[in-house]
Amino acid sequence: MRNAALLLLVLSTAGVAAAQGAAPWVAPYHPCYQWGEGAAAEVPWGSLTHLILGYLFPEQVSASEYTVVPPDWYPTWYQDAAPYVAAGHLAGRTVTCMLGGAGSNPGNVWNNATSAENVTTFAANIAAVLQAHGFDGADLDWEDNVDHAGLVRLAVALRAAWPGAVITIPTSFAGEV
Repeated sequence: MRNAALLLLVLSTAGVAAAQGAAPWVAPYHPCYQWGEGAAAEVPWGSLTHLILGYLFPEQVSASEYTVVPPDWYPTWYQDAAPYVAAGHLAGRTVTCMLGGAGSNPGNVWNNATSAENVTTFAANIAAVLQAHGFDGADLDWEDNVDHAGLVRLAVALRAAWPGAVITIPTSFAGEV
């Protein structure tokens, strides 16, 4: 029920902004497996407000510490993401990083990372990694075995760790996370 109320609050706030004439966001995803199909210089920066680059995965570092890392098959992820972040900022656009996606929860790593005991450190580690690479925020794309309370805990902890971050959570048109 609490999660539904938070989602309703977010949707209500978005509706108020639209009613007051606020410009809509245009925020496409650009996952790393498509970077070869559209380099940073080819992004139509004038047609969008945000770019969501994908993706980093949650990973366990120690018994009680978690962070985010590139896919194992993409060792140059950070270097290859840098031109998009730089070009987006040069164009005055917000560039965020997608965390997760389908298949990113092996062994319930998201669930463990967002437990009450671990979430504060996980959020601080996310903020540190993304800020070190120039991102403006995070897209929390937890798709498998979602613990809605854990997702809310993470969003709250990430806001506390990184007050100026843009934080988004993708949902379906039916409001499903």
